[in-house]
Amino acid sequence: SSTGMFISSASFLPSTFAMYGFMLAYAAWFLSYHSYAVSTPSKPKQPSSSSSSSSSSNNETNNNDSNTKKPIDYSWHCYTILAGSFGVLMGWPFAGAILVPLAIDLVLSMPLARLIMWGIGSVSLFLIPSISVDYYFYHKPIIAVLNIMMYNFGGSGGGGDSELFGTEPWWFYLVNGVLNFNLVLPLALLSAPMALFVGWLNGWLTFAATPFRTAFLLSPMYLWFGIMSYLPHKEERFLYPIYPLFCLAAAVTLFLIMFGISRLLLPIIQKKGAPKILRMVFDNLEYLVWATVCLSLVLSLSRSASLYVNYHAPLDVWQHLSDVELKDANQTSTICVGKEWYRFPSHYFVPSSSLHQVAFLRSDFHGLLPKYYAPWPQGTYIPPTTMNNMNKEEMDRYVQPSQCDYIVDFDFPAQGEPHYALDTAMWETVFSRPFLDAGASHNKLLRAFYIPYFSNRANSYQPY
Repeated sequence: SSTGMFISSASFLPSTFAMYGFMLAYAAWFLSYHSYAVSTPSKPKQPSSSSSSSSSSNNETNNNDSNTKKPIDYSWHCYTILAGSFGVLMGWPFAGAILVPLAIDLVLSMPLARLIMWGIGSVSLFLIPSISVDYYFYHKPIIAVLNIMMYNFGGSGGGGDSELFGTEPWWFYLVNGVLNFNLVLPLALLSAPMALFVGWLNGWLTFAATPFRTAFLLSPMYLWFGIMSYLPHKEERFLYPIYPLFCLAAAVTLFLIMFGISRLLLPIIQKKGAPKILRMVFDNLEYLVWATVCLSLVLSLSRSASLYVNYHAPLDVWQHLSDVELKDANQTSTICVGKEWYRFPSHYFVPSSSLHQVAFLRSDFHGLLPKYYAPWPQGTYIPPTTMNNMNKEEMDRYVQPSQCDYIVDFDFPAQGEPHYALDTAMWETVFSRPFLDAGASHNKLLRAFYIPYFSNRANSYQPY
């Protein structure tokens, strides 16, 4: 039900492929330690006065049993390497940093010969087909993951300056995370401190390994969150690979909170004359979990509804253009976009590329815009002209409004570009949908979360 998981799981992005690969890798890693993957002690039981001594003995036995390690199943370690290699080589290589704690554990716990064998085998399984397919299309040997690393880190012909594409403050992911995960994000970030606190509360002598083990297993989430928060250029999709870990860590925190409260209340309610309200709280702590989950569900539904109501208009417009305006067209046409170039969904909404072309009108954006490939099959291997790695504007991307048959645009009062929709002598509006004017919608809460009636009254919408 999480808005963040809904967005990330359906995106056709490298970071989404990495998310799937790393999620499988960590699932296999946890299963290899299934006896104590994120183990925490069970909720303390309220003993009766007649069985206090036997309960104490049983608790000591149970604590010893819970810390008994079962033999490691190395087959799950092998699946971990396989899934991790998929996430790095077929997804997003930068996110490989998330696997560092996992890799350290594998090096320390897995036989070296098996580790090397599965490492080479997994890399070969994905890299050889990737190089073969790339060679067919590019007409030269290419290692795609190496190519993208060289570009981003300033290698030969690379860019290496992500700040060219915009910067955000360090707290950007905290705000974005609350929007996409609401209660889940703060609970997730509290997981490691809570594990250490509960470990101290339960006594280090009988519970020594578990809090550190739990914190270590969840450390990839903190590692990647810290790295991405430090880098100046930030995008929501950069956190996709750890989205499943947010959910896992939040669940761990909820359980630890429940256990910690139980541990604190137990010595109090065992005393004579203990308040009944404390006994009732102790007996119904599981409802705290249910209340948290339900509240998070409601907030997620509200956020998802807000995204649909406020920002769905571009998809509706392009869908209408594809299904109605261009469906039976038998002559060429040019569909133009200006400042809305980045909301163009894909050419799947343009029925025939041989008849219909997407072109750009100049706007207040002065960066590098996309360009059509050369015709098939040369287009896959002939380097395009007038490209640069500094995000500098190239003037050959633009056409004049008189060359356009359709213009897809968002018209709002504060824009610096021409109001094409208002020029009725030149243009006719054939389809329009309301789109949120964020600058004129000042209530941030009702803009971020959809509340029927109130959001509609507080927010301002303009035609798209």
